[in-house]
Amino acid sequence: LNLSKAQFQIGAQMYNALNHVNFAAPGNNASNTATLGQISSDVEAPTSPYGTFEGASVSGRVIVLQGRLTF
Repeated sequence: LNLSKAQFQIGAQMYNALNHVNFAAPGNNASNTATLGQISSDVEAPTSPYGTFEGASVSGRVIVLQGRLTF
């Protein structure tokens, strides 16, 4: 075991770091002027970096820290 050449690396990955809302498209029905151009909802939460099965449970900010020791 030669520890004189050992290296330690550290890294991070950030998902949805700014946590912005994703708005739906504005109303485009010209015959209904009360809702024309208004945004009345947002789109579904983005999928998780861990897969779509997680859903909205991790749709906020996710930070993954990692370390690696090479010798």
